[in-house]
Amino acid sequence: MISRDVKSRPMHRLTFLSLTRRSLIGAGLLLLSSQSIYAQTAAKKSAEGRSTPEQRAARALEAARASPLDLRNFLVRMPKGADLHNHLSGAIYAETWIRDAAEDGLCVDLASYSFVRPQTDARSGNSQPDCGEGKVPAAKALVDQHFYDALIDAFSMRGFVPSAGVSGHDHFFDSFAKFDGTSPRHSGEWLDEIAARAAAQNEQNSRETSTVWQTRSATFGLVRKRRQERLD
Repeated sequence: MISRDVKSRPMHRLTFLSLTRRSLIGAGLLLLSSQSIYAQTAAKKSAEGRSTPEQRAARALEAARASPLDLRNFLVRMPKGADLHNHLSGAIYAETWIRDAAEDGLCVDLASYSFVRPQTDARSGNSQPDCGEGKVPAAKALVDQHFYDALIDAFSMRGFVPSAGVSGHDHFFDSFAKFDGTSPRHSGEWLDEIAARAAAQNEQNSRETSTVWQTRSATFGLVRKRRQERLD
């Protein structure tokens, strides 16, 4: 009499062969799939390698359009060429003018919100400059938020709404005379502010228009220095 173990051996062998065949088929399909994915990836990389920088930039821009945050990040990182005609006085932020005027002991004419020289210099011994009637020390803006905001609005286009007889063009060009009178000793600080902002915007260089011709070459060097600091 043949035992049950002997009878079951052919069945075990068939089961083993079936599992082996399935494993080989699965491995073959996985290998073919991997080769297909690799071929597609290689073809994509090859196509990207043949594309020009302009084409790659165009594809990146199209991909970023769907998200405002991605688009802003793309534009911030995009290299900029050169600011070829940048007026030094117009490139300084209003906050800087206010701080420098306070350091210089200037006054503010409340009728025009413009800087004026004091009747008596604060550095002559008085703690505050003698500004005269209708004028207050510029330093007051550093402790009075409403006054500070009013000066920024007068010096810039922030929150400006055109009205009868006052266009945006008029407000913009009228502002230049308002922050006149600050000491030229701040020139280095102003150039550094412009260079730092240009580097942050990934500009290559900036050409400043100023009465001092040295300003232009100095700004070139500062922009390069600030850009290198950001890279480091």
